Amino acid sequence: MRAALTIGKAAQEAGVNVETIRFYERQGLIEQPPKIGGAARRYAPETVERVRFIREGQHLGFTLREIRELLALRTDPLADCAEVRQQAVAKRDEVQKKIRRLHEISSALDAHQPWSTFRQTSLVRDLIPKLNLFCRRLGEP
Repeated sequence: MRAALTIGKAAQEAGVNVETIRFYERQGLIEQPPKIGGAARRYAPETVERVRFIREGQHLGFTLREIRELLALRTDPLADCAEVRQQAVAKRDEVQKKIRRLHEISSALDAHQPWSTFRQTSLVRDLIPKLNLFCRRLGEP
């Protein structure tokens, strides 16, 4: 069994900063351990895994509210895997909708001829390839 960790060590192992851990505590995503005898709070190794799960969920596009729901399902012994799958599929559908919208925006920017001088600005010149790259990375044509 691994030893309990200080907030700094827990943050380091989870790949976040201390303020992220504090933020998750305020949001009710992780529990703040009690101070015992005036010593520093000690975080269980499971907290590190939970923080990693939260971060990965955020990277996948889940909101903190959605992550909170997934965490509740994760700890509920009566929870059905179908519920988790349903949420994941709903998120996938939402992401695919965003991808389609990004394609529409990119196509509109590419096709709109009066924008030709506007396209020369660094903002637009840099934005269009980034939109196209983003869409390609997400697996859309």
